[in-house]
Formats: sequence, structure tokens, C-alpha cells
Amino acid sequence: MSPNATDPRIKSEVLATLKSEEYAGFGSTFARDKIEERQGHCLSSETIRKWMTSEELWIPKSKKKSKAYSRRMRRGKFGELLQGDGSRHASTCPHFSPIHK
Repeated sequence: MSPNATDPRIKSEVLATLKSEEYAGFGSTFARDKIEERQGHCLSSETIRKWMTSEELWIPKSKKKSKAYSRRMRRGKFGELLQGDGSRHASTCPHFSPIHK
């Protein structure tokens, strides 16, 4: 047994507690807080999560797939940029007109 391994008696005691009706639906972090508060066992939430996952007391959420963005078409000339502006300020205000006098 590794010197860093948790005592199997503590593990079985904690898992028995987690299987009780009172702890049903608890997440790993909240379960860790309650176990530390009520039983005095200082365990990491990662340890509790692994134990709960191995005993199928908690099912981790699946990670979202990242969206694949399509690449834009290259422009014909260096610095060319297409802009669209739907506002009416260009015709009503002289400061925004394309040609300043």
C-alpha cells in the first residue's frame, strides 16, 4: 500500500455514507464538505469524485464539443476589407460622409 493511499476502512466508511439516502444527488464538492463537517475526514473533492464515479453514485457531465468555424475567403488585394453599414448617419451628418470638404 502506498504511503499516500487513503485507508481502505475510511474509503468504505465514506462510500457507505455516500450511498445513504441522505447524500443522494450530492455533487463531489458538496459531499466532501458534508463528510468533513459530519465525520471529520479531510479528503479532496477529486478523491470523492473518483470514488463516486467508480461506484456510479455520480455521472460526470460530458464535455461540449468545440464548434468548427469555417474559414473566410481570402481577399484579392492586401488590406481589402468588406464592410456593411445599415445606419443612415452617412447621409444626414456631414462628419460621417465618405468625402470631407
